[in-house]
Amino acid sequence: MSAAPKRIWHSKQAPTYPEWLHFKFERPLTVRRLYLQNQDIHPERSPALFALDAMLNNEWQTILAVPGGFRWSTGGEWLDWPTQHLAASQEFRLRIHANCGDPCPAL
Repeated sequence: MSAAPKRIWHSKQAPTYPEWLHFKFERPLTVRRLYLQNQDIHPERSPALFALDAMLNNEWQTILAVPGGFRWSTGGEWLDWPTQHLAASQEFRLRIHANCGDPCPAL
């Protein structure tokens, strides 16, 4: 028997955008690429429009904007995108502005 994949986040039912995840690390990190895996059973719930922000000089700055994330995905894939800024930060947030078409994910 295999265990189900672990997910760190799941969109709330009837999503309201933007939804976001906040990450805080003990030491500053330089993020050069963002890797995401979409939902394997319901790829229509995957992020389609999202951005990665870093806390730089006491304000959020977008270091990656993705206008078409998993649009043509069949589910379970890993995709990656290079960031546009190489400064180190201890705090990041992933802002999701739209999914791949599911208007109201079921629980």
